[in-house]
Amino acid sequence: MNSYGGVTTDLLTDTSVITESDTWYDVYVRAEGGAIEVWRGLRGGALSLAGRVTGAATLSGEAVAFDTNPNVVAHFDDLRMCTARAANQSFSSTFTGSFDGWVQEAGTFSTANNYLVNTSYGGQGRMRRDTANGDFQMKFSYRDTSPISGPWGQVRFRHADSNNFGYLTLYPGSFSLSEKRAGTL
Repeated sequence: MNSYGGVTTDLLTDTSVITESDTWYDVYVRAEGGAIEVWRGLRGGALSLAGRVTGAATLSGEAVAFDTNPNVVAHFDDLRMCTARAANQSFSSTFTGSFDGWVQEAGTFSTANNYLVNTSYGGQGRMRRDTANGDFQMKFSYRDTSPISGPWGQVRFRHADSNNFGYLTLYPGSFSLSEKRAGTL
């Protein structure tokens, strides 16, 4: 989805998961040190481990962004995040009338219908929240109503410098976890 400069490393790519169109799913992400776990299940149901990797070099919860491609509707809801340092600062947002500290950078977000949509060409709809911490835990819900077969949504965990980040890309039947580092290896 993103075309930033630097070096991309795929951390987790073989993640075939059953995804039914227009069905809500819960995702739980836990990052500590260089390890990250992704859990997933039907909304309100039990979660199963969908993938775990170690050795992530740039993973950070200093800023979190939810993105969607141009002309794609991505439904996100019940975003909750807890960072491991600074007195376990935490925040959540159910999008029931306010962004609760999230910054809407582009696109349109409907608080009534829980969707992020971007209709502009060549850009992305995006919501962002800065946390100023590295290790984190996060949970969110999503549903795919996009008619496209390619990536339709992305969650980025990045450092404050915006050049180094990990990202979870959502596809209709899978997801991938990658990291992007500025410069070269």
